[in-house]
Amino acid sequence: MIALGAKLPVPLRTKGGITLMLSQTWLKNGLLAARTTQKNGIKLREEQYAYDDRNPASELYCIG
Repeated sequence: MIALGAKLPVPLRTKGGITLMLSQTWLKNGLLAARTTQKNGIKLREEQYAYDDRNPASELYCIG
């Protein structure tokens, strides 16, 4: 579990030697802009977020 307010990227390692890395970027207004998940340095998933004028997420673009 990642603690609230933890700085990213955070490496998560399993006993089997697998390393998962979660990284996020934020917009100036504090909303999430993008999130990337990697396994052993290989990108598994990339998400990009867009918001409308009232700030709810209006688009999610995802690869992986």
